[in-house]
Parts: sequence; C-alpha cells; structure tokens
Amino acid sequence: MTICRQIGAQTSIIMLAGYETTSVALTYCIYLLSKHPQVQQKLLQEVDEFKGQPSYEQLDQFPYAAAVLNEALRLFPPAPLFARVAQEDTQVKLKSDVPTPMKKHKKKKTMPFGVN
Repeated sequence: MTICRQIGAQTSIIMLAGYETTSVALTYCIYLLSKHPQVQQKLLQEVDEFKGQPSYEQLDQFPYAAAVLNEALRLFPPAPLFARVAQEDTQVKLKSDVPTPMKKHKKKKTMPFGVN
C-alpha cells in the first residue's frame, strides 16, 4: 500500500470517528500541517531520522512532533471548556499570574488554553 493510500485510509478513519476528542485533535493537527508545509517538512525530517519503530518510551525523542501536537491542541482544544469541583479551598494560578479562588465543593468552569 502506498503512503498516499495509507494517508487516505487513516483520514477516513479519523473522519468517521470525528466526535471523539483524539480524532478531533488529530484532525486539527493534520489541517494545520496542511496549511504550513514548512512545519510538515520539518516534522517528517524528525520522523525520518529515527531508525525503526519507536516504542512508547522513545516518544520523547520527537520534541518537534510534541510541539506540533501541543500547538494544535492550544489553537483548537477538542474540549474547549471543562468543569472541576475543588475538594478544598485553593487558589489556581493561571498564566496571567492572577490567582483564581476555588471554593470547596463549588464547580469552576475552565478553558484549557488558560492553563496551558
């Protein structure tokens, strides 16, 4: 099977399972890579330099791939809003360095790009 056919087959699977957060994240990642061919080329170069099939423990040898995925998640979070219930009174420090109080047993809605 050629690489184009493999990509087509994988894309079909991603599109069919599009309601799941993993597939949504990968779809946006693929979309962003299609819009930025220089990033796609650098990512392919990093993958091509690795010899063999990487194990889970070796995934940290792909820092550019991690950066690409993290950027896609930052721009298009598959779960743009989530809620948490504090077990005790606490302060959550976001990137803005403004502490956000969370009272015990109170639901707090958070946007993930505020905490990345």
